[in-house]
Amino acid sequence: MTLIARLVHLVAQTLYFVAGQLSRLADAFDGLLPAFLSPPQLNRLTRKVYAKQYTSDRIPGGIDFEGQELLAWENDVLNRHAMKPGLMLIMGCGLGREAIAIARRGISVVGVDSNRAAVRTAQRLAKASGVPARFNLADYLMLPYASLAFDYALLSATMYSVIPGRAQRKAWLNDLCRILKPEGLLILSFAGERWESQRSRLGTLLVGLTTILAMLPGGNHRYQVGDTCGRGHFMHTFQDEEEIRRELESAGALIRELDWIRGFAVVDFKRRTR
Repeated sequence: MTLIARLVHLVAQTLYFVAGQLSRLADAFDGLLPAFLSPPQLNRLTRKVYAKQYTSDRIPGGIDFEGQELLAWENDVLNRHAMKPGLMLIMGCGLGREAIAIARRGISVVGVDSNRAAVRTAQRLAKASGVPARFNLADYLMLPYASLAFDYALLSATMYSVIPGRAQRKAWLNDLCRILKPEGLLILSFAGERWESQRSRLGTLLVGLTTILAMLPGGNHRYQVGDTCGRGHFMHTFQDEEEIRRELESAGALIRELDWIRGFAVVDFKRRTR
């Protein structure tokens, strides 16, 4: 390798290193946002992330049924709970992966998403596949449906953890109780801190710093340990199984199944009077 080539290689490696350090620093600052932003502000921030994700240049133009399959845990849950034909609400449906796959099983599906481009693509794919799925433009935190409208509801892709604030998550569960029939099942997916012992020193320091900042005047007093942002996307990571279990039960949910390792729960609301 010539001297010039060595120099060029050294400069490139140095720049990669600097870029990596700057990226880590940016992530650290981004992670402090839940200490200052309220749940509605965090909602708006996350919606901007999805708006960029579903721009026309990122959505495939052709019909592509590859990848329109259920994840292993989703398939297991549907089989294990022997879901009969009925009407299922799929929230945050995106391009319709879960909706199309579940509709192929003979379950009628209504998908909702707040992104217009995603809904249009899901409609196109469902129509081309000939399955009983329809899609509406709506915010899954403000569902525009009548009481007792659905037999089942699904919130996949760890999106339960995308809802900022315990109070807002419990309000969402209350609304699901309203729109589900008495025997209705809710399937939700969440993020959990399953490797807490491996948290870095920097991560532990940032959790402590964020907790302190949230208590200051003007801070987000609804902050919880586990709240963070990554590139503008909010996520609450549950610290242990007991935390998610307590939260669901305090909202009146009867837990039929909770898989901490795979990060999902199946609940109903039989104990609640309607």
